Amino acid sequence: MDIDIDPAAVHAVGDSVAALARQASTRVAHCLDTTTVAANAHPGWRVSGAALSCQNAWEVHLGHLVSEIGSIAQMIHAAASAIQQADAEAVRRLHEALTELSH
Repeated sequence: MDIDIDPAAVHAVGDSVAALARQASTRVAHCLDTTTVAANAHPGWRVSGAALSCQNAWEVHLGHLVSEIGSIAQMIHAAASAIQQADAEAVRRLHEALTELSH
């Protein structure tokens, strides 16, 4: 089986995933702000406290998801770098073998 992987293309995917993580982080940071506005507009209502607790739980959960996306971007870059290193090592060994064979 022949597998051809272009490390530059893999790095580009890592860049795209990192950009998506940054965009998601920006959106997640304020996506539930209206819950705070609604809860503050109705002080003393039991639902206000419940809404704020729910908002907090979702903000934490979404924050973890965005963090995971950022980690995936880093892993993609690490994979691309590992491919480059493996390719460079293969080239080095091939040149070394050819040099030995030519003597």
